[in-house]
Amino acid sequence: MIIVAMEITKRSEPDVQSVAMKLERRYDFGRDKRHALKVRDLALKMFDDAGRLGLHDMGPRERLWLKAAALLHDVGVSVGGEHHESSRELILSSEELRRALGLEAAA
Repeated sequence: MIIVAMEITKRSEPDVQSVAMKLERRYDFGRDKRHALKVRDLALKMFDDAGRLGLHDMGPRERLWLKAAALLHDVGVSVGGEHHESSRELILSSEELRRALGLEAAA
């Protein structure tokens, strides 16, 4: 499956947070909610600081993707096995999350 990026507007950010949190709750936050929120906060701080220092030229779309990835990075723990693989599968199988992120599957 190829993932194609579509335009993301500022108003979609709360939708992504909401959808990611709903997926997290469904799978009991992987390890725990505080951990997921801390990883999100640290990842976004590094992203913003690196941007201010001129270390990248990424914008709101990439920041939104990082935010969702940070929140969901351990969601596969509750499924078992290799949780990184399980997390990936759970994230990619969520049509609601893909829509919120502005991603669509291309044949």
